[in-house]
Amino acid sequence: MITNGYKENWFKEWFGEEYIQVYSHRNEEEARRVVELIKKTLPLNKHSFILDAACGNGRHSCNLARFSRHVVGIDLSKALLVLAKEQCSHSQKPPFVQADIRFLPFGRSFDAALSLFTSFGYFLSDEENLKVLSEFWRVLKTGGVLFFDYLNKPHVIKNLKNRTEKTISGMRIIENRKIVRNRVDKQIIIEQNGKRRYFYESVRLYGLDELKMLMEKANFRIEKVLGDYLGSDYTEDSPRLIVIAKKK
Repeated sequence: MITNGYKENWFKEWFGEEYIQVYSHRNEEEARRVVELIKKTLPLNKHSFILDAACGNGRHSCNLARFSRHVVGIDLSKALLVLAKEQCSHSQKPPFVQADIRFLPFGRSFDAALSLFTSFGYFLSDEENLKVLSEFWRVLKTGGVLFFDYLNKPHVIKNLKNRTEKTISGMRIIENRKIVRNRVDKQIIIEQNGKRRYFYESVRLYGLDELKMLMEKANFRIEKVLGDYLGSDYTEDSPRLIVIAKKK
């Protein structure tokens, strides 16, 4: 299905080798900062069972595994999971599992679930996006917590760059962005060796009030809302919308 020129299941095609090259600037220092915030704000210890959902190349899972021996990373992308296994250099490597975040292959096992770097809002309907939250609720133990790191809608609307270009290792990357019907859509054009490849991203823009309603429907109680990886209070100008919620 095509919607607004964007494929409904864009995430099945995009999170591969090309994605790794385009987002190679995401560094370990940022990952450590996020992990430090998680450790500071969640009631975790070395015995806590932690789920890193949509873990990507494992930056956060690998850092968390130094803190807890019970970290599990899941992602739909086989390419990203292969990279995650390669990049965990220390001896305590977490298991990485290929899975869809709408259908988590676990029972009620975890003390904390993590949704990091806008790994939410990929699906066209609110019902499917709610399904993701409901799955987090299902796999959390009683009193378990959700650390939900998401884009901040007012900040995105105010600061969206319609077009950017960059060159990485001889590969020209053009990114075109627009907001259409409460979604931020991005077209990624990769030019290399005289050829062009096209990829897409499309993420639902949920504001804080909308997220509160979704969290309530999924039986989460919001405990805290932060605006960046330093743990600052949330405002509409914050770069991130970070929600810490507890399973009711």
